[in-house]
Amino acid sequence: MAKFRNFVLHEHKAIHAGLHYDLRIEKLYGGQLASWAIPKADVPGTGDKMLAVQTPDHDKKWLSMDKVEIPKGEYGAGSIKIVQKGQCEIIRWTKDIITFNVKTGSPMKGKYVLVKLKKDRTKQDNWLFLKSKNN
Repeated sequence: MAKFRNFVLHEHKAIHAGLHYDLRIEKLYGGQLASWAIPKADVPGTGDKMLAVQTPDHDKKWLSMDKVEIPKGEYGAGSIKIVQKGQCEIIRWTKDIITFNVKTGSPMKGKYVLVKLKKDRTKQDNWLFLKSKNN
């Protein structure tokens, strides 16, 4: 039985972090969105390998947050807009690997993989985000 989950890809023009993208996928349990900041300015989905920095889980209300200005002084201050939203099919979700398939939409379409990297000296949860060649 396929496990379909909601997701959203935001363009985030943050005051401190600059232009980046936020990928949020509904978790299998708990009703929260697992979230990653993708600092490369290119739109995710092109097939390039990208760094994805895990951020705190977000509330499901973020699935519909579009053209919003987060005030200065708050976490993530700056503007966000939806680039893509919809459902993805979860193929695998473990603590170290998440594989999902986006069947419709743009710019993300096809199978994607998030692979957790070893913690570096920053102690951040860094992941490698890439498009699978096996669609």
